[in-house]
Formats: sequence, C-alpha cells, structure tokens
Amino acid sequence: MPLVLIIVLIVFGAFALGHGTAALTVVVMALLAAAMEELVRGAVRYWTRVA
Repeated sequence: MPLVLIIVLIVFGAFALGHGTAALTVVVMALLAAAMEELVRGAVRYWTRVA
C-alpha cells in the first residue's frame, strides 16, 4: 500500500508542476505492462500444464 501512496503523491506533485499528463501516461503504461506480464505468465503456465 505505501507504493500506491507514493505514486499518488508523485502524480499530484507532477500536476502541481504542470507535468501531470506525462506522469499519468507513465503510470498507465507501467500498469498496462504489469497486466500484460501477468497475462503472459498465466498463459505460459496454462500451456505448460496442458502440453
């Protein structure tokens, strides 16, 4: 949970400095990358069990 708080504070700080859009873009891209990693990991686990 502290990581989420740190990310929220950084995004708010970026908005205060006028770089909010860039900060949100980076956060969203990181979340999408993590989600894709989990999907691929789950698919590989499934494929190795079935094959």
